[in-house]
Amino acid sequence: MALILRSLWAVTLLMAQACEQGNDLQPLEPEYPYPEVYVPLADQDVLARNRQGTAVVNGGYGASMEAVPGEEGAFYMLTNRGPVAGGTGAGEKVFIAKRFNPHIAKFKLAGDSMRLVRKITLTMATGEANGIPNPQVENMPGAGTTGEIALDTLGRIIEPSPNGIDPGGLAVAPDGSFWVSEEYGPSLIHFSSGGQLQEKLTPFEADPEKTALPAVFTRRRPHGGMSGLTMMPDGKTLAGIMESPLNNPDAGVGTASRNVRLLLLDPETGENAQYIYRLLGTQTVVCEIQALDSTSFLVLERDAGFPGGTSAPGLYKHIYKIDISGATDISDAENRLTGKLINGKT
Repeated sequence: MALILRSLWAVTLLMAQACEQGNDLQPLEPEYPYPEVYVPLADQDVLARNRQGTAVVNGGYGASMEAVPGEEGAFYMLTNRGPVAGGTGAGEKVFIAKRFNPHIAKFKLAGDSMRLVRKITLTMATGEANGIPNPQVENMPGAGTTGEIALDTLGRIIEPSPNGIDPGGLAVAPDGSFWVSEEYGPSLIHFSSGGQLQEKLTPFEADPEKTALPAVFTRRRPHGGMSGLTMMPDGKTLAGIMESPLNNPDAGVGTASRNVRLLLLDPETGENAQYIYRLLGTQTVVCEIQALDSTSFLVLERDAGFPGGTSAPGLYKHIYKIDISGATDISDAENRLTGKLINGKT
């Protein structure tokens, strides 16, 4: 669903306008003739097969999507952490392809199909990125972990990996490099145009001279990290939005909250601002954001249902246009773990 925001402009604009009641809208013609019937990609990567021979392919390019600057009909697409299924025990997750490398791929429209042009492997400090949950951050109980028990397909425990990332958002910098937001940290990771790690920004940075995310983001809800990312028009400021409210000060408050944080950050200077995006309810989440200008954005808010499902049909997939020009900056000058306090409360 995150793929809607950047590239299918006709659909995006129509849905954004439709949120304004009373508008008499004219149909928008797509710039490119999208196929009426799904056409499988050629040369798909088979990651695994089950005993019946069913293939798991590619890993899914559904995390985020960005237009390739200056190249019509071409897109960068981002995978998430790879194919994962629920285990039989509490907190167990089966990583069907444990060696899966979260990556960026370049696709181009060609006739009635989408062709994979280039696959960009993402590389961390000590090797290729993988989708395995991170180890515990030293001296910070509960920070940086998901609480999951990672298993392989034989039921063996997979040890946490410092190279593990769970990508959520993608932004392309003016120099062609990539910024990826991910949910394990949460983190903002800078990769070169070839996929090599340049820097990783987290809320756990011990060196005060280095840029870090605000400390309050250590209280992210597991699987509720930074799911959306966009580059601001100035070409240097990143805007990232959390999927779910923070567990601030605890999970009880977080579960009942509708307040999701939007972070504006200059990676060079560390200067940042934070704003509140209010969810429709406690059962919806944010999965993507796209900057329109210096103060306005498109935000994709959704429920957890799959469209057409019989047991829990997806009913809520909305795009909202928001503006922060009159919003209150809630960043904390003291950078406390609690973030800014209002009358002593988070």
